[in-house]
Amino acid sequence: MKRATKVRKKAEEIIEKGEKPSATRISQELEFGTPDVHRCLNYLEKNKEIETYRRKVLGKDYRMVGVKRN
Repeated sequence: MKRATKVRKKAEEIIEKGEKPSATRISQELEFGTPDVHRCLNYLEKNKEIETYRRKVLGKDYRMVGVKRN
């Protein structure tokens, strides 16, 4: 399975639990480097499989992920 597919599936799993995935959380749970996850997110967003947005939490900027469903 490609890294991008793993990142997308992990984001879906987190959303299914009713939680909001961030790039940081996905990288921790998959044990991928944060830059690798951001590259995968860029690829997935370019292919319109996901949407990302920024959210500031306790003064720290997070890249949040939304998965497009068919």
